[in-house]
Formats: sequence, structure tokens, C-alpha cells
Amino acid sequence: MSSYRQRCDHIGSMAASLLPSALTLLALSVLVTAVQAQQRPAIDFAADRFGYQLGSGAQCQSQWVDSSAGQTLVLQPASAEVAASDDGGALVTLPWAFEYYQQLAAQLVVSSNGYVSFADSLQADNGGDFSNDCSLPAVPDNNATAAGRIMVWHDDLRADNGSLTAAEFADCPRPGRLPGDACSVISWQNWGVLDGVADGVDFQLLLYRRARDVVMQYGSVLPDSSSATIGMQQQQLLTAVNAACNVAVAVSPGATLCLQHPLPPQTLFRDGMETGLLAAQPEL
Repeated sequence: MSSYRQRCDHIGSMAASLLPSALTLLALSVLVTAVQAQQRPAIDFAADRFGYQLGSGAQCQSQWVDSSAGQTLVLQPASAEVAASDDGGALVTLPWAFEYYQQLAAQLVVSSNGYVSFADSLQADNGGDFSNDCSLPAVPDNNATAAGRIMVWHDDLRADNGSLTAAEFADCPRPGRLPGDACSVISWQNWGVLDGVADGVDFQLLLYRRARDVVMQYGSVLPDSSSATIGMQQQQLLTAVNAACNVAVAVSPGATLCLQHPLPPQTLFRDGMETGLLAAQPEL
């Protein structure tokens, strides 16, 4: 019995001597994890109720698309009191209808404030919503009747020296999930932030025709994103994707964010034609 007690006492002494070291290692691990979390872009993604998924790896490669040979968009001021480069919108007509949350849209309003609205006129959305929302879905602040939006970088932006372009590609220069898929590209280049960086900020949106995927790409220079929202929401405000909102580092410079439609292309239309009726879709 004495030998047994001696062994137990020895094991107890060893455990007691190791406990401080173990606690120190645990504290260091927690500290390192916290520091890494602060350094990582604040993408906290979960699939929305519709089922959009976040693509990664080979399915989400970064490849900036030059849209300068396309249409130069002329912004219209949201009101008589503001400059179009500050708060304004431009109507874009797509050569094909894009399916977004079970609804087809052939026209978009592109805002100077870094978002795209699925609106068919500047009366439905004038592009003047400069105040981002956190979190989504949220009712637009500019009384827009079109609440369906993609927020590529929604903030109080300015375009004193910037350009806004839209281009269509029958075979997208940045390959999508489907070989030879067409895409529409909208690019904000040399943009700035009101009361922030004057210019130098680039970002763009790609809409893929057959895959129905939404891709957002970012340039090498990005401003502080403490007042910005990245994500998208459905017209009826039943569901949304919250990628980042009001965090200092929303995405890394040069990043690409891919939001993949949950259904394969052949299930979109009952008759297999782009003019057909929508087939059964996930319930919201």
C-alpha cells in the first residue's frame, strides 16, 4: 500500500508541476487565435435560406476582367441637391435576363454608392442610397421600391475621378463554373469614399448567364470598410447573404467572392428554353 501511495503522490506532483505550463500554452493559443481572427478578412458566411453557397479554391479564382471596351455608364443625380458622382444611378439593360432569387431581371440600376439594384427604372431606385445597412435583409433608405440588391461595396462613395463601365461577354474572360458561360461585368474603377480616400479603389461585379452565379472582385487598394456592407438580398426581403458589414477589413485586396446558385442550370426552366416558365425552386 505504501508503494502504491508513493506512486500516486509522485503522479500528483508531476501533474501539479505540469499544470502551469499547460495553462500558459492554453493562454498563448487563445491569444494567437484572437490575433489571427483580427488579421483575417471578416467573411462570416452561411448559406442563406435560398441556398447560395460560397465558392472557394478552383471554383473561385481571382481574374480581373477589363470592361473598359464596353459601355461607359453616365450617372444621373438622385436629386437636384447632389452631384451624380456622389449619389446617383445609371440604368443598364442586359442582353439576357439574369435569374436572381427565382426572379428574372433584364435591367439593373447601378449606384455610385457601390451596389446594383434589380430595378427597371431610376424611379424604382435612383442609386442615391449612401447609408449601408447592417445586417441584411433591410429596407432601402432611399425609398426604393426595388429592394433586391447586390452590395459589392455599399458605402458613401464618390467618383470624382472614377469611371463606371458595363460590358457583356459571350464567353466570359474569367471562366465560371460552366465552360463557355456568358457574363455581364460592371466595374467601379478609381472610386473614393466620402470623407475618406479620394480615389484609387476598384471593384467589380460579374453575373454569369447559365450558372446564375454572382461574383464580386476587388482591386489591390481597398479603403477601411467600417461603414461598408458586402452581400445581397432578395426583393421580398425574406432572405439575404451577409458577407461582411461594418468591419475594418471586409475582404483582402485582390480578393474574389463567389456566390454560387444552388441549382444546376437545367432545372431553371421547365421547357429548357430561356423564355420558359420557372421550374420548382427551393422554398424560402
